[in-house]
Amino acid sequence: MSTFPIAGKSQAQCKRLSSSALRLIVMDLQFARRFSQALLFAFAMLCVTTVSSAQDQAPPPSSSTLTLHVGTQIVLLDVTVIDKNNQPVNNLKPEDFTILEDKVPQRLRSFEPPSEHHMPAADMGKLIVKSSADLKNIGHAPITILIMDESNSAFSDMAYSRYCLNKYLDAQPAIMPQPTILMVADDTHFTQIHDYTQDREAIRDSLKHYFPSLPSKMMRSNGGANAAERASNTLGALYQIAKASAGVPGRKTIIWVGAGFPNFDVLQMSAPVADAMQSAMKRMTQTLLESHVTLFTIDPTVNLTNTEPMETPEDLENAEDQSDGAPYDDQIKFSTLATATGGTALFSRNDIDKEVSESIQQGSNYYTISYRPTDTNPDVNLYRRIRIVMKNPNFTAITRDGYYPRVSDSPNPFAIPNMDPQEQQAQLKMDLTNAAMSEMAFDGLTVIAARKDSANFKLTVPLKDLQWKSVGSDTQQAEVSVMVVAFSGKNKPLGHFGTELVARTAGDPVQHPDSLAPFLVPYQIPANTTRLRFVVRDAVSGKIGTVEISNP
Repeated sequence: MSTFPIAGKSQAQCKRLSSSALRLIVMDLQFARRFSQALLFAFAMLCVTTVSSAQDQAPPPSSSTLTLHVGTQIVLLDVTVIDKNNQPVNNLKPEDFTILEDKVPQRLRSFEPPSEHHMPAADMGKLIVKSSADLKNIGHAPITILIMDESNSAFSDMAYSRYCLNKYLDAQPAIMPQPTILMVADDTHFTQIHDYTQDREAIRDSLKHYFPSLPSKMMRSNGGANAAERASNTLGALYQIAKASAGVPGRKTIIWVGAGFPNFDVLQMSAPVADAMQSAMKRMTQTLLESHVTLFTIDPTVNLTNTEPMETPEDLENAEDQSDGAPYDDQIKFSTLATATGGTALFSRNDIDKEVSESIQQGSNYYTISYRPTDTNPDVNLYRRIRIVMKNPNFTAITRDGYYPRVSDSPNPFAIPNMDPQEQQAQLKMDLTNAAMSEMAFDGLTVIAARKDSANFKLTVPLKDLQWKSVGSDTQQAEVSVMVVAFSGKNKPLGHFGTELVARTAGDPVQHPDSLAPFLVPYQIPANTTRLRFVVRDAVSGKIGTVEISNP
């Protein structure tokens, strides 16, 4: 076992830290200049390069060519089918679908009907889900994530959106059909207003008592570094959701109510900045898809009209032929993430409650189908366009419009290719810090925590959750990184500590999936601590689990 102090602080040096100070752990300029070209936080780095006069503090990115290799890939699609009355069609068979990738027919490898994604039966009047801890009981059923975007929307628009969300909740049964979480993204925080629940009244009461904030960054400026910072915050929120919900096997439907970040004209940018921002958006798209996330965006801005629909195959082909169908070649738009993940981008102040309801219904009734692409082109920057043709011309299939292929067969879908050790360490610290400061429960790993003695805590993780590698003739080893943060009664961080731990087991862990791997974490609790939050990250898969202890 080896330990490392996060951000170069030993446990004895842990002092009272603000939330922003903890986040600064990952802000290393030399690393960021390079890492931003491959990771979604390119927007944050754009802020740095825009406002910093210290251009000479870090060398420009290397001009040497990166060699990326496309891994063996199975493309997984969530497909909603609707009729001419916009009603879901849930009784179809595999032969009713024809998949086209770049206009070439593909062979279906698997097929799941909507019936396999329904919530399990519950006793009359009983909730299956009251919190994140209950999500393990819903199988492959979908979940809903409602997000109010206060960073990119006028205060008046968000007031109207809140009214419409209340109207939507009024129309729901007392026990909502899908577990739902309510989040708010503002200028400085991504806040959980209410944890996952099916209790309509609990969600509505939380919405009623939440006091909205003003979009100060948008009020100051709608462009330049301010816009880039808002884009970074928005993508960071989506990335956090993808990581936090990685353990839920079903579809995650995000309903983003707000304008999203401003549009960026790629053609007006310098080549390095354009490449960085395009790479960030491609990475974000892949991250959402890998996590089974579908994004629906509802822009409540006054005087905007609904997007013109694609009503015929010819409409779609004409749209695809522009910019070769690649979503981020000419402009970077937040709404493009919706269609890229199989959702819908809506632009209207009218009937927001109806749009939320229809988006959730679309996210609830879906087929899951897969295929192995026949195209073996090794160019990972070439966007593969997807279209599904229905046997019945009166039906319309809704799914994502394409994908960028994965660059490797790594078990970590969030991994960035060709990272050097410094970059890997920075991503590790970023993942741990984001999860530690989040209010969401991360369920990529199932973690149980208990106090062993006055100086140590025992964490356990099921063997099946971890990635194991052979280190001997009959020995398997798993490695994790752990971060613990102590919080005061006012939810202020008092101190933090990080460590890398190893678990070993004899024989094949697959034969004992329910056995637990123990990890011992040494930690002296600071004075006035009322809550400890533990973050565990698998070193190979990148999956993260969190657990908290109150009044330790």
